[in-house]
Order: sequence, then C-alpha cells, then structure tokens
Amino acid sequence: MPRRGKQVVAARGRIMDYRLGAETWLKALTEILTNSWGSYDTMLDDGFQFKERPKIAIHADAKHETFTVVDYAAGIFEDWDGVEEVLFQYSKKHKTQTAKARGSFGRGLSDVLYRNYDNQCRIYSKKNGKSIGVNTFWSNPSNPNSNDNDPTYEEIEDKEVLKNLGRIIPEHGTIITFPWNSDVEKNHPYPNDIDLEKKLCKYYELKNIINDQRLDVELIYSGKDGKDRTKTLKFFDYAKEDLQPVLENIPLGIDYKDEDGNGIKIISARAWKAKGTRLTLSGEEKTAGLSIEGNYKQVYDLTFFGLDSKFQSAAEHIGGVVVLSSAAKSYMDYMQNTKHPQPILKRTREGFETGSNFYKKLKGELESWLRGILERESYSSSTSSSDTWDEGMDALNEIAKEYLEEHDGDGPEEDFKPVELLSFANEEPGIVEGKRNRIKLRINSGRIKVGQPVKFELLGEGMSYFTIEPLHKTVPKPMVLKIKDPKTGEITTKQTNESQIPIIIKCDNIDAEARLYASTERKNKQEAKTHCFLTCIEEADNPPTKDIQFSQATYKAKAFQRKNATLYLHPNVVPPGTKIKLELKSLSSAGVELPISFEDDDSEDKAKDHDFYYTVEDTPTNKYNYRTKRFPFTCNKEGYTFHLKASIPDKPEVEPDLTEITIEAADEGSNIIDDWTVVPSENSDAHDDVIFETGTRLVKFFANNPSVRKYLGKNYEEANNRAKKIPAVAMYVGERVMDAFLDQIVLMKSETHPGFDYGVTEPSAGTIGRKMIQEKKELIFKHGKKVMECFAKNISTQTSGGTPNDIVIENGRKTMLTFWDMEREAGVVPVPKVSSLEETRGKVATRTVYHFEMKGQRFEISVYEFDGGFYVVALHDYQKNGKYKMVFPEFDGMVQIYRKPNVEQKWMEGKSLVCTPLKLTEWVGEPNRRIKQTPFIRKEDIEKIPDPPTMNHEGVVLEKSNNWVNEKTGRRLVEYAVREELFSDNDQSMKGCLYQLVESESAHMMALGYVRTKVVKMLQKYDIIDSVQWEKVRCSTDGCTSEASGVDHVLAVFGVHFDGDRPVANPLCKKCAA
Repeated sequence: MPRRGKQVVAARGRIMDYRLGAETWLKALTEILTNSWGSYDTMLDDGFQFKERPKIAIHADAKHETFTVVDYAAGIFEDWDGVEEVLFQYSKKHKTQTAKARGSFGRGLSDVLYRNYDNQCRIYSKKNGKSIGVNTFWSNPSNPNSNDNDPTYEEIEDKEVLKNLGRIIPEHGTIITFPWNSDVEKNHPYPNDIDLEKKLCKYYELKNIINDQRLDVELIYSGKDGKDRTKTLKFFDYAKEDLQPVLENIPLGIDYKDEDGNGIKIISARAWKAKGTRLTLSGEEKTAGLSIEGNYKQVYDLTFFGLDSKFQSAAEHIGGVVVLSSAAKSYMDYMQNTKHPQPILKRTREGFETGSNFYKKLKGELESWLRGILERESYSSSTSSSDTWDEGMDALNEIAKEYLEEHDGDGPEEDFKPVELLSFANEEPGIVEGKRNRIKLRINSGRIKVGQPVKFELLGEGMSYFTIEPLHKTVPKPMVLKIKDPKTGEITTKQTNESQIPIIIKCDNIDAEARLYASTERKNKQEAKTHCFLTCIEEADNPPTKDIQFSQATYKAKAFQRKNATLYLHPNVVPPGTKIKLELKSLSSAGVELPISFEDDDSEDKAKDHDFYYTVEDTPTNKYNYRTKRFPFTCNKEGYTFHLKASIPDKPEVEPDLTEITIEAADEGSNIIDDWTVVPSENSDAHDDVIFETGTRLVKFFANNPSVRKYLGKNYEEANNRAKKIPAVAMYVGERVMDAFLDQIVLMKSETHPGFDYGVTEPSAGTIGRKMIQEKKELIFKHGKKVMECFAKNISTQTSGGTPNDIVIENGRKTMLTFWDMEREAGVVPVPKVSSLEETRGKVATRTVYHFEMKGQRFEISVYEFDGGFYVVALHDYQKNGKYKMVFPEFDGMVQIYRKPNVEQKWMEGKSLVCTPLKLTEWVGEPNRRIKQTPFIRKEDIEKIPDPPTMNHEGVVLEKSNNWVNEKTGRRLVEYAVREELFSDNDQSMKGCLYQLVESESAHMMALGYVRTKVVKMLQKYDIIDSVQWEKVRCSTDGCTSEASGVDHVLAVFGVHFDGDRPVANPLCKKCAA
C-alpha cells in the first residue's frame, strides 16, 4: 500500500478558504512560480554553478486543460518526511520558507492543490540525489460535506511514471501539475496562449521573477490542435521619466526589530512617469502604482494607497518602486505566527490588508510624498490644453474606434426571406482579425415570444480566442421594414414577425475556428437551437503584384497582441525548398534588447537586429494563386517600430519586399480627436460656427459666430475658464464637439470600403444624406449620454429622494448652498474610512446621501446609520474638476461620529438625541497639507463656528440662526452641552469639550453639521486666496528654479498661509521645504 497522509483541517467549508489564495489560474501559477524562483534565488546567491542556464518552464496543455511548472532548482522535498513537512499542515499555518521568500502569509501551495473537490494534482521532486512523487486529491469528492472527505496526499508507486518524471529533471528540481477545468471555472476559463502570456507578463507579483537576468521563464503552450508554441517571457515595459524627490532611509515607526536588531524602514521610494503610454489602474493587468518590494526583490503590492481615485488622470501615467528593509519581511512572518495573528497581506493575493497597522504606517510615511507627485502631475495635465478634456476625448475616440472598425461579418444580404424559427444570417461568417465584427441572429417572433431569454455558447478548439457580445439577452420586438415603391418613390412600412439580435465578435488569432450556438424556448415550450461556424480571417488586402510580397505595407499591433506578418510567395518563382531570408531591424532604438519576437525565429541571438530564415513548404495556394506564409509575432513594449524585409539570397533577381511593424502606444493608437479650441474673431474668416478638422484633430469653434461668442467668449482661454465653471457652457461645448465629431466619422465610414448599403446601386444625394443622418442619430442615441457626462459632470438631472433646499451660512462671508437627499439605501457595506472604526467593523448600515451644489462646485455627504444609535458622517464624493478641487481631497479622511449620550438631562426628555464632539477645521497652508482638524473646542470658542451660536447669561449655548432653529415652532434643531453633562465616564482629558446634539431622525442636520464645521470655513479661505493674482511665485532657495503661477499651481508647489487676513505664499517650494 502506498503511504498516505491528510491535512489536519476539517473538510467542511475549508474548500472556500483554499480558493481564496488561488482564485484564478494566474494566482495559482504565481504561487508556484514564486516558490520556484525563491529556490533558484537561494542557490544562485550561494554560488551554485548550474550546467545550463537556469529555467522555469510553464507547460500549458489546452487540450487537457492542465498546467505543469518545472524548475531545476533544489527540489521541494526528498523523502516522505519532507512531504509531511510541506503538506501535513494547511499552508495557512506555515511559516514562510526563508527570509528572502515572499512567503505564503496565510496562503500557499495547498491553495492550488485543494481548491476544487475534483482536483487531482501531482508533485514530483528530486533533491540531494533522492526523489519522490505524490498525488494530491480529496478523499471523498462525491460527498464533499462528509467527515471522511479530507485533503489527501499519496505517494506515487508506479515505477514507469516515476521513471518518466525523472527524465524531465535528471539531477534536481520540482514538477507540479494541476488541472484547470473550464466547465468548473466558468468565470476564469482556461486561457488561450495570447491571454496567458499577456497576463503573466503584466501581473505585478511576477515582475522581478520574469525580469531576473539570471534565469529564463519559458512558456510552452500546447494548443488544442496539438501544436506547441514556445516563448521566453519578457515582462511588460515602457519608457520612463524619473520624478523627484526620491525618499531614502525612513523609519516606519513600528516597535519591532528582527533577530539582528534592525528596525523596519523604507530603504528608498522613487516614482516615474510613463512616456507615451497609459498604464492600467486595476485588475490582474494593473501596471500603474508603486510596487512595494522587499530588499530581496519580493513584490508585496502595487498601490496608490487609495489616491488613484482622486487623481485618476495623473495616476494612469505614474509608476514607482518602494523598497523595504528585510525587517519588514521578518515582521510579516512574526505577525502571521503570533498567538493572535494579524495578516499583513490579503489571502486573495490583492496586496496589503488595509486595516493592518503595517499598512497604515506605510501609508502614513508615503501618502503626502505620493500626493505631491500626483498633484503636480495633475496640475501639469490640467494646464495642457490637450489634456484638459481627456475623459470626453477618450470617450469620443472609443466611439470612433468601435464604429469605424466594426466589420459586417454577415456579408451582403440577399432578398428578405422570412426565418422559419431561428437562424444566423450567415451560417459561416468570416471574423476579421482584431476587428469588431457584427453578425445577426434572426428569430421568428411569431413562434418565439418577445422577451424570451436567449442563451449563447461558444464551442470548439479555437473558442478561447473568440469573445462574443450579444446586444440583447432576450428576444427584442419584431422589425418594421421600410419599402420604397420603385415607380412612385413612396415609402411604406410593413410589420414583420422577425426579431434580430446583433452580436459583436472579436478574435485575435487568424485561422482560429469555433462554433457559436444560440438557444431559446418556443411558445410550445420546446427548445429552439441553431449554430454558425466562425473562422478568423485576415483583413482584406490588395492582390500581390510581386513574386514575394507582404499582405500589408504596415502592420499595427498592441503590446502582447499576437499578430501575423503574412508573406505571399509566387509558386512558380518561389518553389518548395526555397530559403527566404528575413531581416528584422528596430527603428526605435539601437543597442537595447529587442522587445519583439517571432515564433519562426530560430536564430541564436534575438536580442538585437538580426536575420532569420524560412524554407518554403509545399502548401496549397490561396485565392490569388500564391502560397501564404504567416509569421506570428508579439511584442512586450509599446511605442516601437520595426522593419521586416524578405528576400531570396539565392535569387537576387527577385525583388525583396519590406513591411513596417508598429506597436501602438495605449495613449496614441488611432486617436482621431485630441481637443477643442476657439478661433478668435480676428482670425475667423469661415462662415461655420463649429467644425472638426481631421488634420489638426481639433474641433474648432469660431468666435465670429454670435452663438459661439455668447457662450464661449472671444478666445480659448476665456472659453475654457467658462466651461470649467459654468455647467451650461460645459454642456454647450460637449454637445457641439460631439455633433461636429460624429458628422466627420459618419462621413469617414461612408467613404471607406465597403461604405453603407443604401439599398440601391446608384443612390441619390437625398438617399445618401438620409442614411448619414440616420447613422449619426443612432450614434447619439447609443453614446450621447456617456459623452455628455464626461463633458458636463457638474450638471445634475435627478433629485431622487428629496426637494432642493437653499441655505446661506455666514462666517464673515456668505456661502450659499443648495442641498437635497439623493438616496437612502439599507444593507450597505460602508467605505473603508467608515468600516475601519472599532464600532463599525464587519457591520452594514443604512446610508443616506445628501447632494450639495454651490457656485462652481458640487459634492455629496453620506450619513451612515448603524444599529444601536451610532452614526458616521463622511464625504461621499465631489466634483473632481470643480472650483475647490484642491481643497476637497483634504476632507476625504475626516469622519464625524454621532452616538447616544449615557446621561439624560431634564431638557432631553421626549427627545431622541445623538451627540458629537465639535471639531473645527483650520487652514495650515502647506503644499502637502492644507487643512487640519482641531482636537475639540470649548464654550469660549463658539465664535469660531460658522453661523456662530450665542451663549446666554446662564452659560447655555443656543442657536440663533433660522438655519438651525425651526422658524415656525421656534424649536432648536441643534443643541449644545459639554461632555460631563452627557457621559458618566469622568474622562478628564475631555472635560469641558463642547458637544453638538441633534435628533437621531435628523440625518440631514448631521450632514449640514459636517459642512458647517468642516467645509464652509475652508472654502471661504480658498476664496480669499483665489482673489489674489498669483503670478510667478519663485522659491527663495539659492539655485532652485521652482516657480508657479495661478492659485492652484501655487497651492500645489508652495502652499499659502495667512498673515492675519492676508494670504501669503510660503517662501520655499515643496521640494526645498521637505
């Protein structure tokens, strides 16, 4: 009998805990790859000499849906005692392997092996001249909740199996195989080779593994067609510009020392700006943020500490590295294995636990530095006319890309014939590679009722390369046909019994094939089902005219997109056996490693410009009677251009051919529109009001037009300022920009083959015009709302939940606000700044959101109501491009807590009151910190409260303004008392602290109280600062060239303090003051 063991954990419910650490195939592979790399890293640091270049090989078998990771490092175990040590205890209880390892920290190999009851995995290891193999499985998967269903491991005794495994790693190393069944993993199915490479080469935890110059990470993908594709992985990279300042040697402020007596510190923190590309902010392909690393290259997190939500445009271009001392890793181990563990990293491989003390300390040391960088980059972007309206321009470019790239996969339609039940318009549509292809499902709505759900499913070997997007999930209303009388020209309508569901299909792998099934239920309850065959084809090209010729003069691709350079070969001039020379040259840089690789390239040195060869095979000819050879390639960097030249060395008389390969940057690509501008009256000789110019990629408003001048003024500066501050002007700009741009892209589509189907061979001008108007209307109907929200964010069209109310709060100056309650929702999980409080942790709340509007700014305040009369008030959201955008981020971390007093005074009888200690805000004026909160105030400080209350002769603080007193009944809506009148705990440190009380039902008064005590005074301070003309404020440090102009720029770079009532810029810039 083989030796067998089981993990000492209960099976019941444990499966969900295992899955936390390996939710996706990417996270499962990451766990194994980090272990393999850690073993290699130790051996290399110890000076071990490998006979061959060290390698980690990932074998992906798409046919059987398994992953196998092979390394030739030390081996994970050598005998049964080693197996027990690794597998007996659930990974969650394990200490990490070494001080250099990233560490399981509550997850590990068990998460991969036991994440599904039906999983059967294998580990084979050879170490110190000994070898052993084990299979892992659940002992009773058919009855998962039974007490005898255990996570089990069993020694492999089959000598033939062990012999074959031993051939793979003859000296030392580890082999781990695990399945990934797409039928089970429906949310994360087995990947195709393109998706697998792209995600491996972008996942932040794998950066330093794939980038390690001492070893290779190799991907061998066995497709369902039985063909192997081998690739040495290269991590995603991009051009960078270093940003200042750099931080060094900062203690983290945690009372801990490792065994060598070293404390935890930040060794260094540096940031950079991506040049020519936009980084990704979320998901498994996230590339933006600070990579938090150990000094042994462990990668813990990729994060902005939450600041990306406030500076999104800037964050999309920022990367960086923070290196922590080795004591940080030691502390993480210590906290994981104490009597009361506090995990530092999430079990789900999503970075730090944000509630941990470690995260809070790290954030505390880095946040102001990072905020300064993001603010500076945000200001830089906002002062650049091309970036001011980024979001709206991005939306328009996305519309254009979708509209112009969409290909009709059904081909030309024949005469309309009724559909019997349901069928695809084309049973064998050609799906153009890299394009959005539209096909149609036709449905007889006389036999299948409108509203019936329709299910779509892809099957076949190539299914993983296709993505489908049905535009309806249920049977839509039947079509109405418009019929034109050929004699009279009269148009009549005809109701049909046919409904249609358009389906958008994309595929990135030429020759991939799949079947698309559609099924639904007929009115008689029987199933109706149909299918079509999908084939990915190359984009239409021109017939070749030379003996050897590439199908396109230029190929465009994205980073990690698998693309083909197709070469046509004349069968008589270039017979089988002819050797073709291919010369690859980079036009973007010299002397650096080439980021592009061709699957047919078998040359030894692929890192620089080089040649490789192909011998012509005897293959069938294509429609042009030429042989076709495709050269698949991928590139891991954006913004590169290459030349690929094909020639025949043995036939110099045959003219070579050259094609250009461009790897587009995410920012650039095929942008059609960049911005809008205003042409001043003196330069306006056109009679248009607004036009879009494709050459300059600008929408131009002409100021000599009366309506343009009325809305926008005489030039761009005036117009841009108005559009930022006046909602109606922003709406006008967005509407006219969209209008002019859509006119142009409809025209572009009409002039691009195959153009529009007008229904006649020679359409009249009227027919063409009507078709173009119809196309534009459909675009506006589909996308107009999204575009207008990008341009005119501060226009609110809904007041769900309440009636707008006006309030004027006086504090030397008057601040007028309009507010109303937008929504009330029960069972809400609070945001982290609320849920991290001791009283709210793990609880849900009823949330009421109050919307506030004032001149140039809108914002929202949330009131969270918890059981037991506990309330938390916090900033919910704010207009990111509003007048006070430099101020509102400061309020984001401030919460106001209301709770029931435990002492009831006589004047409280009949009232359900909750109270909060009064904390006011004060202007600090530093560039990284503009506002701070006072600890508390006393009765003698009431004049500092905006709309101040008064104190009577008995020392009772009373409201006097109708804002806080019911005008009709005279009942005070806000009361005041000191702490000792409300609580019996005799807290001397809070004695005399003034509290504000409101009725527990008056959530709106809590929201108003937050605005009154936190917000209003600071906005008025900003108004005073804004009233000054800030022109070229310069740093007083000798040799420093920092300068700033304009209120927001000066606040970001220097900060502004008050000398009495007068605002004064700080003498030192942020960099010199640090």
